[in-house]
Amino acid sequence: MKINIGCGMTPTKNWKNYDYSTSIKLSKYPIISNLLFKLRLINDEQKNFINYSLKNKIELLDATKTFPFKDESIDVIYSSHMMEHLHRDDAVNFIKECYRVLHPKGILRLVMPDLRKNIESYLKSNDADKFIEDLLIQPPKTKNISDLTKLYLSGGFRDHQWMYDGKSLIKLLSSCGFKNVIALPPGKTNLTDEKDLNLYEREDDSVFVEGIK
Repeated sequence: MKINIGCGMTPTKNWKNYDYSTSIKLSKYPIISNLLFKLRLINDEQKNFINYSLKNKIELLDATKTFPFKDESIDVIYSSHMMEHLHRDDAVNFIKECYRVLHPKGILRLVMPDLRKNIESYLKSNDADKFIEDLLIQPPKTKNISDLTKLYLSGGFRDHQWMYDGKSLIKLLSSCGFKNVIALPPGKTNLTDEKDLNLYEREDDSVFVEGIK
């Protein structure tokens, strides 16, 4: 069994795809989602993701909680541009859960925004404002109850809570028990059957790391 956690609108063909958002919850209740859309409590982007999730059979999984899988029941876990949205403590728990549910010699592949690339870009441009904007760490500004309601319906603060580079990811995975943890160039993998997986996903701003249980 191969799973993609935090797939968003890039699910992997022939894999089980999971994400966590109010949109996926609402995809099970079309009458409610249509009403919320008419009331403008959800926007066009959220409505599109509701329809997309339903069409592509994306299932709900909260990456901060215990996974609904048995120990050593998963062959491969892939996650792209998801873990940076988790609180640091939740990210550690996420990695530990990945380790728990993977088969021995199972592989975890993470694709993350590369903090090192952000820093290198800043050192070239000397533009501090762009550097901070690109990190996506500023929480949304809420002025009233309507703003708070919309924020809740969108799933809360959705931007980055922690940033990583290859070295920090290797350290984190290794501390949770993974072996042979390595940063790989785009297009490279230790997976033996990767034909359905995009090995170049968001390659311009990403770091690619794999670890083996």
